[in-house]
Order: sequence, then structure tokens, then C-alpha cells
Amino acid sequence: MSQQIIVQAQNEPLNLVLIQIRDDYNFNLSFNDTELSKYSVTIDEEFNSIEEAFNSLLASTPVMWKKTTKGYIFITKDEEFVLKKEYLLSGTIIDNTNNESLPYSHVNINSINLLTGEYGKFNFKSSTDSIFSIRISYVGYHIADTVLKAGLNHRIRLMPKDIEINEVVVSAYSKIFYDESGNKAGLLRINHKSALSIPGSGDNSVFSVLRLQPGILASGEQSNNLVIWGSYSGQSSVLFDGITLFGLKSYSDNISAVNPYLAKDIRIHKGAFDASQGERVGGIVDITGYDGSKSQFSAKLNLNNSTVNLVAEVPLSQKISVIAAYRQTYYNLYLDSDLKLKEPSTGMQMNNGVPVNPNYLFRDGNFKISGITENGDSYFVSSYLGQDKFSYSVDQNHMNSIISQNVDEYYSQSGISGSYNKNWHGKGSSKIGIAYSFLDTKLTDKQSSSTFLMHGNNHSRNNTLNNYVGEFKLTLKNRLLLLGKHELEFGGGISRNSASTLLSTSNSIQNTLSGEKYADILTVFAQNKFSFGKKLEITPGFRINYFSNQHKAYNQPRLNAGFYPNDKWKINISWGIYNQFVHRNSIIDENNNFSNIWMISNNHSIPVLSSKHAALGAGYIKDGFSVNIEAFNKETDNLTRILRKNTSLTVYTGKAKAKGLDFKIKQEYKGNSFWVAYTLSQVREWFPYFSTNEFQDAPHHQEHELKFSGILNLHPFILSANYVYGSGFMQNENRNSKPFPYKRADIMAKYKFTPGKLHVQCGISILNIFNYSNVRITDVTQIPTDNMSSVNVYYNAVPFSPFVFINITI
Repeated sequence: MSQQIIVQAQNEPLNLVLIQIRDDYNFNLSFNDTELSKYSVTIDEEFNSIEEAFNSLLASTPVMWKKTTKGYIFITKDEEFVLKKEYLLSGTIIDNTNNESLPYSHVNINSINLLTGEYGKFNFKSSTDSIFSIRISYVGYHIADTVLKAGLNHRIRLMPKDIEINEVVVSAYSKIFYDESGNKAGLLRINHKSALSIPGSGDNSVFSVLRLQPGILASGEQSNNLVIWGSYSGQSSVLFDGITLFGLKSYSDNISAVNPYLAKDIRIHKGAFDASQGERVGGIVDITGYDGSKSQFSAKLNLNNSTVNLVAEVPLSQKISVIAAYRQTYYNLYLDSDLKLKEPSTGMQMNNGVPVNPNYLFRDGNFKISGITENGDSYFVSSYLGQDKFSYSVDQNHMNSIISQNVDEYYSQSGISGSYNKNWHGKGSSKIGIAYSFLDTKLTDKQSSSTFLMHGNNHSRNNTLNNYVGEFKLTLKNRLLLLGKHELEFGGGISRNSASTLLSTSNSIQNTLSGEKYADILTVFAQNKFSFGKKLEITPGFRINYFSNQHKAYNQPRLNAGFYPNDKWKINISWGIYNQFVHRNSIIDENNNFSNIWMISNNHSIPVLSSKHAALGAGYIKDGFSVNIEAFNKETDNLTRILRKNTSLTVYTGKAKAKGLDFKIKQEYKGNSFWVAYTLSQVREWFPYFSTNEFQDAPHHQEHELKFSGILNLHPFILSANYVYGSGFMQNENRNSKPFPYKRADIMAKYKFTPGKLHVQCGISILNIFNYSNVRITDVTQIPTDNMSSVNVYYNAVPFSPFVFINITI
């Protein structure tokens, strides 16, 4: 017996009547809420079917209904297109509060999943439907579910979940931390606003957010050199608006190379990424920068007891905006009391420690102009300049020796990029980009030791290292919609790379390493996403690099697949071959001290890096609870390591294997976030100078890393804390020694209020609250005191560090 449908309304808006029908009888109805609210209806009838009810209800309106596989959709009759061979739909996803485009949004159109591009644009076409049921989601924003007619240049606005108006939070429980994983194996996304609630100085370091994610190494605190899935120094890349950031030293864990106020979207490709990305055998952190407000002037100020950060957004018109930013330390981040190294009672047991007195200065600036043309195309020009200066002196008696060392380090990085995105009237898009960046490094290390003992040995060495690396690249990426459930992405580019290294020793002998000074790389790639219903997607692809120094093409096939049995489960697999032509190689001296230099592969001693990645992931999400697990395996050939003894340099070629398991469990409850992340991994390497043919643990190998994080939203207060435990690294000079664990706990309390037109956040954050003694594993220098022993000169990682901060937005 069919269900009886009762519809009652007295001069009520049509949209509200349909909502009542949906709630009473559990039908899936999609419509444009604003459009249907224009029509009022009066009805009091009982029907044998829902279709009869719709016909009677809509009889006096210009609205028609249509049944689909997902339910019923409603549209006005004057919006219906005349029948034609194909119907086009295109649009842009933007932030409702400031019109900022939302890159890489998830769009579901008539049960087909799409991902918008860098500018938040999507395109879709159909040969049968002129009415589209569309659902849009973006991490940290409310989901939009609506109906659109075929047409171009739609603008769909999403509302941030944590927006505040006059000190009243729109959502009853505003979520604080926004992230997304499980859509692709090895891919993690983080909303830029997440850094606001992570313990730190209030400068909201991007690295502070990344270090709490599984698969990204937190131990050792190498914020300038992300270790992702066991990658070596320089194997992972950080891109900001297309600018390659080769990496400042970034000694402070609270200052990253990217200003967090400018980071709009953060995508972390931990490995096994698709054919659109390349030229790295590690991971890729792709950061899309803010375009700036096109509606009103805005300024942000972050001030704490070590740094100042100022950002200004100026609209030049309704379609053009400028954003500028500047950061600088104005207070020495390191105190003598913090860095006077004695025998630590917890954490790393570094023997023979001596005190160091570092001086540190960091500054950087950004400038970006962006706009939208009359036909909806987008463009920008973005620039960056950063500098790091670090120095310390040691001159004291230690044990039976006099130890002296003077170190000066200077890093300068600059970059500029431009991009133009052309939208092809609903059929696809093209993006042309140009970028140039370089890193200039100058290091000086003067060290000596002399013993009080008879027949003792004296040691003296003055080392100078100058290293330069640069990149100019021109790229073209196209996305083309094909009839059926296919999306073709293809493109290419050309890059000119340059690098040089000059080593000088105390006897004035200079060594110029034999890597090439220049190289050209031609690139083509293509991949096609095949959608088989709502549950299966397969994306095969390839990437080919032609390397001028070898006159050789490198073929790199890629494969990504996703299986989605329902809206709660996601299963993904990825595989690929990867090459890297400009890489950072280690130099090890006779005292086992490491230094890293950028070099370009040549045709003999410095080979091209080659790696195979495989990743398998599964995720489950329901009602704020989520679990994600990923397994990875990487094999990398042609690692370069240079051994230096006195003035001679010997180059060795080796290989590495990395495998592991990432696990993350997270619970969201009433705006609060709690998660646990764990990584089990193994990184092993082999070089010809090893005493055996067996693989050994790599210097950055760490078997276990466990992270706990929590954020409490007690509006207007926010409390957060995290704890990281790492099982530790081996001491470089003794691979058979017991590893020393890494431990660090951070807390933060913040208060938010709105005096007048200002939005203010102030608070206190304490890093390493229990003052665990950790050491930056790569920042240790061994100075020999005699033929049998040496002394370690090093400085602590982040000690007990209280910060008071204030953030002001106008």
C-alpha cells in the first residue's frame, strides 16, 4: 500500500514547504533555496504519491521538478535551457567573508567527484543534463549543497566554520583545527587557520602544524629541512605560490620560511604523488598564498617577545588587490642560560658538551598583487625575500684542552613568480606560470684545540663554504573535460638550474666540487582520471624529463586509484617512479661532521636520483571520529655522499630503503579536537665505504614517533597542548650506540575579544614546558683534542621557552 502524502501550507514560501516535506517523509530534495523563496503557495491536500504532491504544489508557480538517481531536483521553467548536445557548467569557490578563492575544493556534481584547481575554479559538462545537483566542501568551511543550471562563471560562497561577528560565534561549537586526509594515499591537507591554535610564539609557524602530523619528523626539530617518510636533506620540496624555497637555516622552531599569515592552503604530498608533481624523490609541501582582500583594507599584527609580523591587504579595485608582509626578530632567541650545555639529565646524552653563545637574526618580506579579469580569468605576481644570520663563539678550557671555535652562517633566499589562469568557458582551464628563486649560503668555521698534556696534539682548521643554487622555470598545465566521466590533465615546462660550491681550508687550498654549474630540464606529463560510478576512480599517468647534462629522457609512470564503498570509508593506493636532478648532498669530514650542499647531477660522479614509491591508505570517518592508516615503501638509488680528509674529496654513490606505517586517530566533539599520531618506520642505507655489504641505519633513522595533541574551544578562551616522543637517533660517530630519545611538551592559552572594529587574540605559550634536553641532531660539531678523543660543540633544541603574544586584526 503506497504512502499517503499530506501537504498543508497557507501562503508560505515554497522552499519552506519543500523542506517540511523532506523532513516529514525523508525524501532527498535539492533546490536553490533563494530562488524558490520568491514563490508562496497555499495548499491543503492528501496525495497517493510524492509525484502527485509535487505536481499540485507547483501548479501555480514557474517551478518544475525532475527525478534523478539521488532524489528530486527543482528549477524554474524559465531557467531550463533549450536542448543541445552538451551542457556546460563552470564556477569559482570563494570565501563568503572576503571573496578569497578556495583552492583544491572538493566538488560533487551529479555523483561525479571533481577537485578545483589552484584558483578554486571547476568545470563540468554533460550531454544529457542541464540541471546539476552540486555539493562543495573545503576543509574548515561549511558544506554547500545546491542546484545550478547549466552556465558559466557561477560564484559559490562557502562560510568559514569559525567566523565571529561581534564576539558571537555563528556556530554553537566552532571547530578549531581543520585537516583532511584519506582522499589520496600520501596526501594531507591542512587549513591555514589551524596554526592559530597550536602552541607557539603566536607567529603561527607552518612547521608547528606539520610536525604534529604522522610521517613528518618532529624529533631533531629540523624545521628548515622537512624529513617526510624517511627522505634525506633536500629530497623534499617546499613551494610557495610556485616559488621553490630551497630552505633557510630557520634555527627557531617558531619561525618557518613561509609567513603563516600568507598561507591559504597547505597540501602535503608525503610520497607516491601523481604525474602533475615531480623533480623530487621525497615529499612536496605545496602552499598556496593569500591573494588579499578586494573589498576593504585589512591589516594584521603579531607581536611577541622575540618577533614582529605585520601584514597589510589593500584593494586597488574590486578586481585587483595587493598584500604585503614583513617579519623580523628583534630579540635574541637564544639566552646563555638556555644554551649552557652541561650533562643533560633527560633526553639526549651528549658527552663532553661545552657552552655556546649564539646570536641569531631572521627577517623576511612578501609582496603580492593579484586580480581577476572581466571574463573570470585569474592572475598574480608574488615575491619573497628572506635572510638568516647565525653565529656563535667558543673559547674556554675544557677537560685538559683549550677549545676555540667561531662560526658564522649566512643564508639569503629570494624568489618571484607569476601565473595566469585561463578558463575555457566550462570546457577546462589552462595555467601558465613562471618562477625564479635562489639560495645563497656562506659558512665560516674557525676551530682549534690544544692540550695541556705533554706530547699532546694541537688541532687547527679554518673552513669556508660558499654554496649557491638557483632555479628558473616556465610551466604550463591544462585540464580538459571529456564527455563521460573523464578528466584529462596534461602539460609541461622547461627549467634552467644553476649551482656552485667552493670549499676553502686553512691552508688556502680551494676545492670546487665537480657537479655541473647549469642544467636544463624539459618536462611533459599527462594523466587521465577515470570515474566508474561513485565508488571507483583510477588515474594512470606519466611524467617525462629530458635532462640536458646527459642528453637522456627519464620516464616516470604513475598510478593512483581510490575505492569509496560508502561515504564513511576511503581506500587508496598510489605508485610511481621519481627522479631528481638538483639535490642536496652530504660532505663528511674525518671527524664525522656533516655539512650539506646543493649540486646538479652530471654524467659521471654525481648521478641522477631515482626512487620508487608505493603507498596504501585507508580511512574511516563518522560523526567527528576519524581513523587513517597509511603504509609506505620507498627505494632510492644514486645517493651521493662526499668524504673529505684534509684537502682530498672522495665521492661515493649509495642507496637507501625506507618503509613504515602512519596511523592517526582523531575525535571532534563540540568544537574540540583531540588526536594521536604514530609513525613506525625504518630508514636504511648503504655506501661502498661501509665495512660490510649490509645496509645500516641512516643518520635520520628513527623507529618510533608518537604525538598527542588536543585543542579545547572554551570561547572566548582556547587551550591547547601537545606532546611528542621520538625513540631517538644514533650518534653519528657510533652506529652501534643506544639511541637517545626526544621528548617535548608544549602548552598554550589564548583569549579572543573584539574591541570596536578590532579583532584581538592574546595569550601565553610555553614550549618544552618540562625542559627536556634535546639536541638538533644535525647541528653538532666534533673538534678533536688528541688522536683518541674529541669534544662536542652543540646547542640545544628548543629549551623551556615562554612566549607572550598578541594578534591584532583591523
